[in-house]
Amino acid sequence: MARQPVAKSSYSGHGNMAAQYGDKHTKATVAHLTVSLIHMTARTKKRIVWSISIAVSAVMLLGLLGPLIPYKKADIWVCSISGSTKRQVTWFGYYSYDERTTSALEQWLKRREPSFEPQWQHTSTTTYYVLARGYACGRAPEVYQLRPILDGLVTKFSDERIADLITVLRQGSRDEQRQAIQRISDDYFDTE
Repeated sequence: MARQPVAKSSYSGHGNMAAQYGDKHTKATVAHLTVSLIHMTARTKKRIVWSISIAVSAVMLLGLLGPLIPYKKADIWVCSISGSTKRQVTWFGYYSYDERTTSALEQWLKRREPSFEPQWQHTSTTTYYVLARGYACGRAPEVYQLRPILDGLVTKFSDERIADLITVLRQGSRDEQRQAIQRISDDYFDTE
């Protein structure tokens, strides 16, 4: 098989174009375009370098300051008697709102003691930073263990049994509270 010649492109750069057409005007135009491309390339390179430098600087600054810039904070409280919860969310240190859940035990207490006010105990704070999250927690009150069954306790047990539990939660030591919660929890699941 014989090889076929490869066709060459008629355009192979600015110099060939000037040589091909051969007039002075074309040569000057090609020279001017070449110089312009060199200068434009230098400007473009500078823009690229500056863009990359600014982007890298912004990322580094964000990396250094990100863990120091909080944008959201969520505090959680639990009532040590009724098990109700309160959550306060603060955005950027200025705008905040509360979310509150009222337990069936608090509703029961309000019916019997209209002046009842929850005894809030701070249990945790979650702080959200630009690149991180911080979490601080305290000890939850004993009644918090009953949160999943608080609604059922009020409907399942007598007022006297609930009043006894409330008395222990108000006046008992932590050990007494644990024992009372364990007994009522056992009774709750045994009677199902």
